[in-house]
Amino acid sequence: AVSSYRSQESYYNTFVYQKDTALPASLKTLFQKELGDGGNRDEGHTDYYTAITRIRSYLEKNMTYSSQTDVFSEDGDFIENFLTTSKIGHSVHFATVAALMFRYYGIPARYVEGYLITPQDIKGKQAGDTIEIPGTNGHAWTEIYVDGLGWIPLDLWERIQQTGHRSMPELKGLRYFF
Repeated sequence: AVSSYRSQESYYNTFVYQKDTALPASLKTLFQKELGDGGNRDEGHTDYYTAITRIRSYLEKNMTYSSQTDVFSEDGDFIENFLTTSKIGHSVHFATVAALMFRYYGIPARYVEGYLITPQDIKGKQAGDTIEIPGTNGHAWTEIYVDGLGWIPLDLWERIQQTGHRSMPELKGLRYFF
């Protein structure tokens, strides 16, 4: 079973690296300026821990989280504006930038949106009951592809986690994986 999985995963792995590492040349230039050297893709990707640490550090030092941020409506690039001009954003901004930064480091990444269902949302509900989830439970995060394992959700913005606005289960055990 394991050898069959590894064989099948190798095909998906190839697909993921072709599709989910794409990055426009303009962003490569911007990220090189903002993050420094992204590594040599011929030698593989930057290790997961290093990439996570660099991206988290960059976001924490240079960006401000605000749920009151207006949607970008100007001409130009959404990411470039966030990184160089506004420097203020919410989960959509942070998840988008983090996904693209992982790609810069050669790690397949994707942007994901969803809703957090809290214990309060299901309190008193039975299986099959309808529940209403408010828009404020909406959130965006990044997923990275870990070779041989699959897609792993990451929310790299500490202040979101400190305020209790969680979009996914705790991943404390995975911290040691990287």
